[in-house]
Amino acid sequence: MHLHMEEMSPRDRTSRGMSKFKIKRKSFRLCYRDQYGTSACNESLMLRMTPLHKELSLRTEAIIVATLYKMLKANGMHQWVVFQEHKSTIKKSIDDLKQTLLRYKSNRIKLGLFYLVPRKDGKIGFIVRSPLLDKPIEYHGK
Repeated sequence: MHLHMEEMSPRDRTSRGMSKFKIKRKSFRLCYRDQYGTSACNESLMLRMTPLHKELSLRTEAIIVATLYKMLKANGMHQWVVFQEHKSTIKKSIDDLKQTLLRYKSNRIKLGLFYLVPRKDGKIGFIVRSPLLDKPIEYHGK
């Protein structure tokens, strides 16, 4: 917090018998942090995502894209002229997505903090499991 004297002449300051301080106005946002990232409390806004949250978002989007791709393939997408024109671009995008997901997964497994379990209730997404969340931490102190 920055404090500074108001622009007053020395005579005005002594005549009032006090010094005035002006506090610069600062905005304040209450936030919380969890395994998914930093979020604002009063908004549904994710300010900063962790790699876990990025991986979950990408995996969920990949499921949606794969479902849409299968549906379009069943409707004869491979015979479309537009598909033939953009086939290499689509293949490169899918390969990039797979490589990104592999990189996130290898980093997550290397740390060993979280593992993902596909949802079985018919919804798209994953359940995050962790030894840190499932078991109490044992303390073997003095």
